[in-house]
Amino acid sequence: MTGLQTAFYIVALVYMGLMFVLFIALLVAVLVIKKKITAAHQLIEDKVGQVRAVKDKVNLVYRTMRHFVKP
Repeated sequence: MTGLQTAFYIVALVYMGLMFVLFIALLVAVLVIKKKITAAHQLIEDKVGQVRAVKDKVNLVYRTMRHFVKP
């Protein structure tokens, strides 16, 4: 092989190696971001559930009071 051909092979191997590393880094970044978004979604769902539970308790107290105090 000539020197120019060898240089092109080396450049191609380095390029493919760097692209592979960048692809793996991008994949890891996407998975980490997805995990954080899922955790935030679960936290929000828990908080909404707590608010709904409080609302249901207040509604129960209101209906009970309404039952005993007839207008």
